[in-house]
Amino acid sequence: MAASEKPLNSVYNKTNYARYYAMYHESIRESINPLTSVTASMINNCGHTRKVYSDRQKAGKDNKAPKHKDTHHVHDISNASLEKHTNMHNAVSNASVEKHSNIHHAVNANLEEVLHKYPWMKRKYWQPNFFLTEHSGVSNQQGRNVVYVHHPKSGGSTLKGCVSTMYKKQLLNLGGSLTYSRRKLYTVNNKSKSKTHTIFNEDPTFGGCDILQDSSCSYFVILRDPLERYISSYTYCKTKGKYGDPMCMTTNVDAMTLKEWIYHHGSYVFRQMQFNILKICSENYFKVHIEPMMKKIQYNGTNPSNPPCWFRHKLVLDSMDESEKKLLLHYFLNNLKNWFEVIGILNEYQISLQLFQQVYGLPFYDMCNGISLLVTQYGNVKATDKDRDIKKNKYVSKIKSNLQKDPDILKILDYDIQIYQKALEIFQMQKKKYFEEKQN
Repeated sequence: MAASEKPLNSVYNKTNYARYYAMYHESIRESINPLTSVTASMINNCGHTRKVYSDRQKAGKDNKAPKHKDTHHVHDISNASLEKHTNMHNAVSNASVEKHSNIHHAVNANLEEVLHKYPWMKRKYWQPNFFLTEHSGVSNQQGRNVVYVHHPKSGGSTLKGCVSTMYKKQLLNLGGSLTYSRRKLYTVNNKSKSKTHTIFNEDPTFGGCDILQDSSCSYFVILRDPLERYISSYTYCKTKGKYGDPMCMTTNVDAMTLKEWIYHHGSYVFRQMQFNILKICSENYFKVHIEPMMKKIQYNGTNPSNPPCWFRHKLVLDSMDESEKKLLLHYFLNNLKNWFEVIGILNEYQISLQLFQQVYGLPFYDMCNGISLLVTQYGNVKATDKDRDIKKNKYVSKIKSNLQKDPDILKILDYDIQIYQKALEIFQMQKKKYFEEKQN
């Protein structure tokens, strides 16, 4: 999608998502319910005590009997009831804390087992979020390796075109594919005395900092609403990209519905977090592991002897146990603000460019704002139409509304939805910090 396209509001309709998320978080609610039940019981009993006290007061007044004895008696009941339920509340609370502590230790132990099984997912080299850590103005580190994690159909082609323009103006160095055959070249480049950043933006790139073994290496990314992204990628591959874009090459998009397309790709961002370029995309790994998987699923995409790297990762991910995936998801969510020095959101593309410019000291906003290199055509909407954005928004809005009502779609994209929502939270914190510093 082009940067100039005006995306829809990406804040999810919680009503549409409630059904699936209610099932997804059932275990959490169950651990809270006992405590809630006891607290409610305590409140009800205290209410009953107050009623007894009121009735006794009234009876005492009518019979002109002394009130102080009944009052003391009721106070004793009230205090005993409160003490009883307070002790019950504390007991349940302590038990709940202990239970969750044990669960936490068990989760950590299981996660370590998963990371031992897939060791490359334990990232070693990265820079934490620039805006959420202590810093002084623009990053003053020069000559760093900067890795752009290109999330397809999220303004990436436009951004990479702008990076190329900066390269032509000698504002930065351009890295290429982080494959094993080029690794030595970039290791040497990393040790050069160049004062300009080297940006790697060839797909796939996440994990590139570990390949370069560079502790000052930095990741940045632009993410997009998952449903909107899939509507865009489906339309793009049916019109422009099917003759060469790796995203479009692994199946016959013309023979697929949008729902089948989403099923085929799954949670793409979640998979990007697991990239291991040197191993999974190697020729040896393909022969031993990937090729048998492709035969099993009867792969019908182009170039079966050399499928795209993202598809190889998909096959590996599909072979994982569901419990492993859930552990990895929470591991990724907890580390988004650690791994990425800055996160951009396509719906706020201009502000994202300002954040990139602040972090890297490169003219992302000054040079890239307003540039449009790749525009997806939606239905009968032509890229030259003056009202293209209006027509596109209506077209996407209708389709997206239907997808949001489909529990199967929400389930298959659940991991990407959670990652995107976490990224939105981080983005809002970045933006707030950025404008606060700008005013000072």
